[in-house]
Amino acid sequence: MLFRGERGTTLVEVLVTVMIIGIGFLALLGGLWTAVVASDSNVKLATAEATARAFAEFLKRQPYDDVNDHPCPASYNYATFIPPEHFTPTITSIEYWNPTEQDFGPCQTDNDAGQQLITVRVHSEDLRADEELQFVKRRTTDEEG
Repeated sequence: MLFRGERGTTLVEVLVTVMIIGIGFLALLGGLWTAVVASDSNVKLATAEATARAFAEFLKRQPYDDVNDHPCPASYNYATFIPPEHFTPTITSIEYWNPTEQDFGPCQTDNDAGQQLITVRVHSEDLRADEELQFVKRRTTDEEG
């Protein structure tokens, strides 16, 4: 029994309602996906930064590679450094202290003043995180000869 002014919903009204709910759901899903990607990127950046610092500390503990003992440039073996999975550490450059110019520069085969400016880079496999770090490695008094 229908009362005056009462009638059922039409197909158009149902379709409009479903469409509005669908658009709202897509907006919510898009926001959630953005949060997940941002969180993943943040974790990878923090891991790359921590790995770069650990890699620099690892290299600082290595014996000073003196270019007076062999041709330039110095090289450090970091095969025993174990980075987190999906991260790759590399030494991108080694510069040498030049006392006459009071600056770091290319390798000088005749005299190593005992300070190296080493640049390391750590990046994730998917390239979402890429950290570069520079530090100075000094020859210790134990290593002088």
